[in-house]
Amino acid sequence: MFTLAVSVHCIEPVAEGILSGQRVEQDRAAKRQLLQDTRFTCGVQHGIGNTYPDDLDEACRARWMKRVPSLAHAKWRFTEIAEKTYFAENPDTPTRNNALTYASPDASKQFIIAPDGLVRFVFDSAKEWRQGCRLDLPDEKGTMPRFGSPNWNWPHFLINQVIVDASDDSHKVHLEKYDDIILSATVTLRDIAKTGQDCGDQVPDHAIFYFAFVLENQKGESPHTFYALVNALYTEDGSTHVSVAPWLGNDPINAAVFFCPGYPALAQGETTDYHISVKSVGAEALATYNQRHSTSLMLKDFVLSEILIGWEIWGGYRTDVELSDLSLVAHSKRGSPE
Repeated sequence: MFTLAVSVHCIEPVAEGILSGQRVEQDRAAKRQLLQDTRFTCGVQHGIGNTYPDDLDEACRARWMKRVPSLAHAKWRFTEIAEKTYFAENPDTPTRNNALTYASPDASKQFIIAPDGLVRFVFDSAKEWRQGCRLDLPDEKGTMPRFGSPNWNWPHFLINQVIVDASDDSHKVHLEKYDDIILSATVTLRDIAKTGQDCGDQVPDHAIFYFAFVLENQKGESPHTFYALVNALYTEDGSTHVSVAPWLGNDPINAAVFFCPGYPALAQGETTDYHISVKSVGAEALATYNQRHSTSLMLKDFVLSEILIGWEIWGGYRTDVELSDLSLVAHSKRGSPE
C-alpha cells in the first residue's frame, strides 16, 4: 500500500469561481456559490447510495483515504449500482499519474480527474453482470450476484454532493430565499454506442446522462423526496437522443421523479453548455405532480439537499463523457439581507 502525494489543503472558498479581484461588495451579496470543490481537488470518495455491504463501504473509504489523504475532506461522492464494476472492488484504485483515476477491476469503468478540474466518466456497461441487464438475476451459468437488489438492479454511475447554505442558520438551501439557483456545466460527449445483447425487458434498453436536483419536503407531506432531472442524453439505439420529457413517475422507494423538458441534448463529438434554473425545474416538477394528483405542493416548502450527475443505464452501452466548468450559483433576491 502506498500513499499518493495529494495535498489535504484542497477545499476552495465557498465563493470560488464567482468573486475575484476587484469585484464590488454588491456582487458578493448578489451571488453565492453553493457547490464546494468544483474542480474536484479533494477527489471523490466512495459513497453510500449503493448495494455494496456497509462494512465493505467503510473499509473502502478508509483504504482510499490512506491512498489519497485529501479524500478525508472530499465533498463529492460516488453513487454506484453495480456487480462487477464497483470501484471498491479494485484494491489498486485510485491511482495518480498526473490525473487521479478510479477504475473498476477490469477498467471498463473509470472516473478520471484531470489537474485542471475536467472530469471524465468512461464506462462500457456491457462488461457488467449480465451485460448490463438486470443485476439481481443469475448469470448464464446460474450463478447468483453478490450484490443483487430487487429494487436497485440496473447500472448507476454518478457523482453527488450534499448542498449546504452557509448563510442560513439551518444550512439548508431554501429555494424561495433566492431569485434563482443556476447550475452551469460544460459537457462533451466523446463517445456513445450500443454494445452487448438486448435485455428483452419490459422497459427498452436505454442510457441516460442527467443532472438531478434532490428536493426535500419540509412539511412532512408526501412525496418527501422529489428528484427533478434534466436529461442531457436519453438514447435507446446508442446514437439518437430521444425526447422523453416531460415525464413523471416514482423510483423503487416511492420518491417522485420528474424529467424536465427544454434543455439541449448531447451529441457525439460535440460540446454543450448547460445553464439550468433549479427553481424553474423544481416548479415545473411540482406543477406536474399537482396536476396529476390534485395536490397543492409549493416550492417554498422544499429545500435543495443534493445534486447528482452521471449515468443510469439499462443494458450495454459504451460511453465517454467529459464535464467541466461546474458551478451552482444562488442569486439573492434584490434587496434581501445576507
